[in-house]
Amino acid sequence: MGFLATRTATVELGGDYYAVVRELTSGEYGDVERPLTEAKVVGDAKSARMDMAPNLTEFRRRLVTASLVGWNLTDENDVMLPLPEVPEGVTGQDRAVIVKQRRASVDRLPQWAFEMIRAAADKLNGPRDSAEIASFPGEDVGSGANGSGGAAGAGPVHPGVGAVAEAGPSLGGTAADPFAS
Repeated sequence: MGFLATRTATVELGGDYYAVVRELTSGEYGDVERPLTEAKVVGDAKSARMDMAPNLTEFRRRLVTASLVGWNLTDENDVMLPLPEVPEGVTGQDRAVIVKQRRASVDRLPQWAFEMIRAAADKLNGPRDSAEIASFPGEDVGSGANGSGGAAGAGPVHPGVGAVAEAGPSLGGTAADPFAS
Protein backbone atom coordinates (compact mmCIF):
# COMPACT_ATOMS: atom_id res chain seq x y z
CA MET A 1 0.00 0.00 0.00
CA GLY A 2 1.46 3.35 -1.04
CA PHE A 3 1.87 6.32 1.25
CA LEU A 4 -1.02 8.22 -0.34
CA ALA A 5 -3.39 5.23 -0.29
CA THR A 6 -6.58 6.29 1.48
CA ARG A 7 -7.46 4.46 4.68
CA THR A 8 -11.10 3.67 5.38
CA ALA A 9 -13.08 2.39 8.35
CA THR A 10 -16.47 0.74 8.54
CA VAL A 11 -18.77 1.93 11.32
CA GLU A 12 -21.20 -0.77 12.41
CA LEU A 13 -24.50 0.87 13.39
CA GLY A 14 -26.46 -2.23 14.37
CA GLY A 15 -29.13 -4.21 12.54
CA ASP A 16 -26.77 -4.86 9.60
CA TYR A 17 -26.52 -1.10 8.95
CA TYR A 18 -23.12 0.46 8.42
CA ALA A 19 -21.31 3.53 7.11
CA VAL A 20 -17.84 3.70 5.57
CA VAL A 21 -15.59 6.71 6.18
CA ARG A 22 -12.21 7.61 4.71
CA GLU A 23 -9.34 9.84 5.67
CA LEU A 24 -9.25 13.23 4.00
CA THR A 25 -6.46 14.96 2.12
CA SER A 26 -4.93 18.06 3.68
CA GLY A 27 -6.80 20.20 1.13
CA GLU A 28 -10.12 18.62 1.99
CA TYR A 29 -9.43 18.93 5.71
CA GLY A 30 -8.66 22.63 5.26
CA ASP A 31 -12.14 23.13 3.81
CA VAL A 32 -13.64 21.13 6.68
CA GLU A 33 -11.75 23.20 9.28
CA ARG A 34 -12.77 26.58 7.89
CA PRO A 35 -15.67 27.04 10.39
CA LEU A 36 -13.16 26.82 13.24
CA THR A 37 -11.45 30.01 12.10
CA GLU A 38 -14.53 32.16 11.57
CA ALA A 39 -14.36 35.68 12.95
CA LYS A 40 -16.97 38.38 13.26
CA VAL A 41 -16.79 42.13 13.68
CA VAL A 42 -18.20 43.30 17.00
CA GLY A 43 -18.92 46.91 17.93
CA ASP A 44 -19.41 50.10 15.97
CA ALA A 45 -17.07 52.04 13.68
CA LYS A 46 -15.21 53.64 16.61
CA SER A 47 -14.74 50.54 18.71
CA ALA A 48 -14.89 47.65 16.24
CA ARG A 49 -12.93 44.52 16.98
CA MET A 50 -12.68 41.04 15.54
CA ASP A 51 -13.86 38.19 17.74
CA MET A 52 -13.16 34.58 16.94
CA ALA A 53 -16.41 32.66 16.61
CA PRO A 54 -15.49 29.03 15.90
CA ASN A 55 -18.47 26.96 14.79
CA LEU A 56 -17.79 23.46 16.11
CA THR A 57 -21.18 22.14 15.01
CA GLU A 58 -20.53 23.15 11.39
CA PHE A 59 -17.01 21.71 11.54
CA ARG A 60 -18.35 18.35 12.70
CA ARG A 61 -21.06 18.29 10.02
CA ARG A 62 -18.47 19.05 7.33
CA LEU A 63 -16.12 16.37 8.66
CA VAL A 64 -18.80 13.68 8.51
CA THR A 65 -20.16 14.83 5.12
CA ALA A 66 -16.69 14.91 3.54
CA SER A 67 -15.45 11.66 5.10
CA LEU A 68 -18.35 9.41 4.13
CA VAL A 69 -17.62 6.99 1.30
CA GLY A 70 -20.81 4.98 1.42
CA TRP A 71 -23.48 3.39 3.58
CA ASN A 72 -26.53 1.19 3.49
CA LEU A 73 -28.73 3.47 5.59
CA THR A 74 -32.40 3.82 4.74
CA ASP A 75 -35.18 6.21 5.67
CA GLU A 76 -38.37 5.35 7.56
CA ASN A 77 -39.82 3.81 4.36
CA ASP A 78 -36.73 1.63 3.82
CA VAL A 79 -35.56 3.81 0.89
CA MET A 80 -31.78 4.23 0.68
CA LEU A 81 -30.61 7.64 1.90
CA PRO A 82 -28.80 9.29 -1.02
CA LEU A 83 -25.06 9.77 -0.65
CA PRO A 84 -23.85 10.84 -4.10
CA GLU A 85 -20.13 10.66 -4.80
CA VAL A 86 -18.28 13.91 -5.39
CA PRO A 87 -16.25 13.23 -8.55
CA GLU A 88 -12.64 14.39 -8.47
CA GLY A 89 -12.17 17.79 -10.08
CA VAL A 90 -15.82 18.89 -9.75
CA THR A 91 -15.95 22.48 -8.49
CA GLY A 92 -18.27 25.43 -8.15
CA GLN A 93 -22.02 25.04 -8.44
CA ASP A 94 -21.81 21.42 -9.57
CA ARG A 95 -19.89 20.50 -6.41
CA ALA A 96 -22.22 22.57 -4.22
CA VAL A 97 -25.28 20.67 -5.48
CA ILE A 98 -23.72 17.28 -4.69
CA VAL A 99 -22.48 18.38 -1.27
CA LYS A 100 -25.93 19.77 -0.46
CA GLN A 101 -27.51 16.37 -1.27
CA ARG A 102 -24.96 14.56 0.89
CA ARG A 103 -25.47 17.06 3.70
CA ALA A 104 -29.26 16.60 3.61
CA SER A 105 -28.80 12.86 4.19
CA VAL A 106 -26.25 13.41 6.97
CA ASP A 107 -28.61 15.86 8.68
CA ARG A 108 -31.30 13.15 8.85
CA LEU A 109 -29.12 10.78 10.88
CA PRO A 110 -30.01 10.14 14.51
CA GLN A 111 -27.52 11.95 16.74
CA TRP A 112 -26.07 8.72 18.15
CA ALA A 113 -25.32 7.41 14.63
CA PHE A 114 -23.86 10.77 13.59
CA GLU A 115 -21.57 10.67 16.65
CA MET A 116 -20.36 7.14 15.89
CA ILE A 117 -19.53 8.12 12.30
CA ARG A 118 -17.88 11.37 13.45
CA ALA A 119 -15.73 9.50 15.98
CA ALA A 120 -14.46 7.17 13.25
CA ALA A 121 -13.75 10.14 10.94
CA ASP A 122 -11.93 11.92 13.79
CA LYS A 123 -9.78 8.86 14.40
CA LEU A 124 -8.88 8.45 10.72
CA ASN A 125 -8.03 12.12 10.34
CA GLY A 126 -6.22 12.59 13.65
CA PRO A 127 -2.66 11.78 14.65
CA ARG A 128 -1.45 8.25 13.96
CA ASP A 129 -0.97 5.96 16.92
CA SER A 130 2.47 4.54 17.55
CA ALA A 131 1.71 1.30 15.69
CA GLU A 132 0.92 3.25 12.52
CA ILE A 133 3.83 5.67 12.52
CA ALA A 134 6.28 5.01 9.68
CA SER A 135 9.57 3.43 10.64
CA PHE A 136 12.83 2.78 8.87
CA PRO A 137 12.93 -1.02 8.65
CA GLY A 138 16.35 -2.60 8.74
CA GLU A 139 18.10 0.71 9.37
CA ASP A 140 19.55 1.58 12.74
CA VAL A 141 18.77 5.24 13.23
CA GLY A 142 19.86 5.28 16.85
CA SER A 143 23.58 5.48 16.26
CA GLY A 144 25.93 6.45 13.49
CA ALA A 145 28.59 4.20 12.04
CA ASN A 146 31.17 5.83 14.32
CA GLY A 147 28.92 5.76 17.41
CA SER A 148 28.12 9.45 17.10
CA GLY A 149 24.38 9.00 17.54
CA GLY A 150 23.62 10.18 14.00
CA ALA A 151 21.45 8.38 11.47
CA ALA A 152 23.12 5.35 9.98
CA GLY A 153 23.90 5.79 6.33
CA ALA A 154 23.48 9.55 6.42
CA GLY A 155 25.54 11.39 3.87
CA PRO A 156 27.86 14.30 4.57
CA VAL A 157 26.43 17.69 5.41
CA HIS A 158 27.67 20.29 2.98
CA PRO A 159 28.71 23.71 4.31
CA GLY A 160 25.77 26.11 4.62
CA VAL A 161 23.10 23.44 4.07
CA GLY A 162 20.72 23.32 6.98
CA ALA A 163 23.01 25.56 9.02
CA VAL A 164 21.55 27.52 11.91
CA ALA A 165 23.28 30.81 12.60
CA GLU A 166 22.16 31.01 16.22
CA ALA A 167 19.84 28.97 18.40
CA GLY A 168 16.97 30.74 20.15
CA PRO A 169 15.63 34.23 19.77
CA SER A 170 17.74 36.99 18.31
CA LEU A 171 19.29 39.45 20.71
CA GLY A 172 16.72 41.79 22.19
CA GLY A 173 13.73 40.06 20.54
CA THR A 174 11.59 36.98 20.61
CA ALA A 175 11.73 33.90 18.44
CA ALA A 176 10.12 34.46 15.04
CA ASP A 177 7.25 32.28 13.88
CA PRO A 178 8.67 30.26 10.96
CA PHE A 179 5.19 30.00 9.39
CA ALA A 180 4.30 33.67 9.59
CA SER A 181 4.04 35.41 6.25
